[in-house]
Amino acid sequence: MFNIGPNSLPKPSAKNITAIKNQVSSLLELDEQTTVFVTQLECKEPGCPPIETVIALIKAGEKTQQKKIHKAINEVTKGDIEALFSAGND
Repeated sequence: MFNIGPNSLPKPSAKNITAIKNQVSSLLELDEQTTVFVTQLECKEPGCPPIETVIALIKAGEKTQQKKIHKAINEVTKGDIEALFSAGND
């Protein structure tokens, strides 16, 4: 079960969200028609990471691509993003 609410997760910094979006856009050389969506989720089910950052690439007429980093938004680094989107990392 996912819990989303003001008291359940560390509050992500708008600056960090923007930085992640910009890093993903730059790394993947995305065009203006692609939206980068960044959010964090909490899961309390067994075997599920307690918190994760979800990065989705959304482009009209194409299947949305989604990747996850098992960290809070405020803890995600440029290295995490590079590793997430490196060749062969599906």
